[in-house]
Amino acid sequence: MAVGASFTAHAAEHANPSATPQVRTILNYFQELSARREGRRILSGQFSDFGNGADLRIMERIQEKTGHWPGLIGVDYADFGRGSLTYQTPDKVAIEYWKQGGLVTDYAGERYVDIVGIDAYTDFVDQQHIKGYEEIAALPKPFGFTEYGPHGSQNPPGNYDYRRFMNGLEKEFPRTCFFMCWNAKWSLATNDCAKELLAHPSVVNREDLPANLFKPNKIFTRIRMAGWA
Repeated sequence: MAVGASFTAHAAEHANPSATPQVRTILNYFQELSARREGRRILSGQFSDFGNGADLRIMERIQEKTGHWPGLIGVDYADFGRGSLTYQTPDKVAIEYWKQGGLVTDYAGERYVDIVGIDAYTDFVDQQHIKGYEEIAALPKPFGFTEYGPHGSQNPPGNYDYRRFMNGLEKEFPRTCFFMCWNAKWSLATNDCAKELLAHPSVVNREDLPANLFKPNKIFTRIRMAGWA
């Protein structure tokens, strides 16, 4: 890995008391990011898609566009076409990204999650337009943007300058330690200046993740997140 091959582990209270040592190591890493030390401390992320639409093509497009792989991939088990849930395709995508050295998330309720955050769809990354930061950031869990999309929740033009997002995080949301950009025309693959965002000295991409978060030939590990819209 390119940066941060080691870090000091601190005791972390996991939502699952039976969590494996590897899961605890990953949670400790998020807490290290939350400590706001100098250097790379905001993990980049990108949502793939829902149900059977999930795949790695959007991650490949981002890498081709920016030269970086997002550190975190999100998948969803909703099968809206059938009004049900499906896990085979989302799990396959998540496992493959884990094998490639990326982290994986799935969105479960505050009592059962390790990491908390806000869902926001707006061009204006400030507390006037994005409510709830103070309350959620006060929880004793790492905080981030569990979903972010520029413009609004419908019909984004796809020409957002993602440097504005980083400026807003640094000025208005100082406890942020990760973000998950939404897909389609909200995504890093579509909008402007994604390369500059992922190249920012505060941003952790897949190639920057500590090698000791991963163990060869082991089942991938999900960090469970809850987001508040």
